[in-house]
Amino acid sequence: MMSDSTNILSPGRTTSETDVAEALLRKIASAKGRVITTQFASNIHRIGSVKAAAELTGRKL
Repeated sequence: MMSDSTNILSPGRTTSETDVAEALLRKIASAKGRVITTQFASNIHRIGSVKAAAELTGRKL
């Protein structure tokens, strides 16, 4: 078996997806013009957060 995890060697905890989604919404809402994001394709929740932020701010995705 083989596994991989981002930041596995970093001590402490990572930020929750809810906190990330709220920060994304704030940043996207305050941005002027286009917003370009990147994320791991396997992070379905993050893709959903970007989609939700686009919808809430009236942006196209």
